[in-house]
Amino acid sequence: MTKNAYLQNKGFTLVEILVSLSLLSVVVLVCVGALLALVGADKKAQSIQAVMNDLNITIDSMARNMREGTGYDCGGTALTVADCSNGDTIISFVPYGADPTLQNKRWVYQYIPVSGATGGYINRSKDGGATFVRLTSPDVTLTGVIFYVIGTNTTDNVQPRITIVLKGTGGAGSDARTSSTFHVEAGAVQRELDL
Repeated sequence: MTKNAYLQNKGFTLVEILVSLSLLSVVVLVCVGALLALVGADKKAQSIQAVMNDLNITIDSMARNMREGTGYDCGGTALTVADCSNGDTIISFVPYGADPTLQNKRWVYQYIPVSGATGGYINRSKDGGATFVRLTSPDVTLTGVIFYVIGTNTTDNVQPRITIVLKGTGGAGSDARTSSTFHVEAGAVQRELDL
């Protein structure tokens, strides 16, 4: 082989360079796609965790207050005590240490349904329904909340029990990629014995 022929065979052809660049581009594209998918999954997981933390705080607070209360009634804020086995979106009760004969001492939790751009949420009143404060975060949109109460009759040998069922979506704003639906059920049993 002559020196000239050896120099002509040394190096890469244009076709070889184009093929190797194409393969490199495909590998980089796949890696970037996987990285973006991981970032999106992490963002959704963080959003769901924040929503569930907020929801857990709200539910725990409601259940603790209901557990320590007495005189439960669904559907209104009146000075009545009644079972609510079919469920309702409003529950009222006498908090621990309050005078059960005073309407303005009853606590009220109520579900406000979705209305236009405003998502559904839970309100709480500590003055018998005169003023309300929103409990759930704007990042949580409740599509349904029902309170069930059984055992309010003192002659039935059943301790009063409250069940709270919540359905909705939560996440960062209106981005469907970072939101998630949930269905949560919590319960509370009155601490003070009425058997």
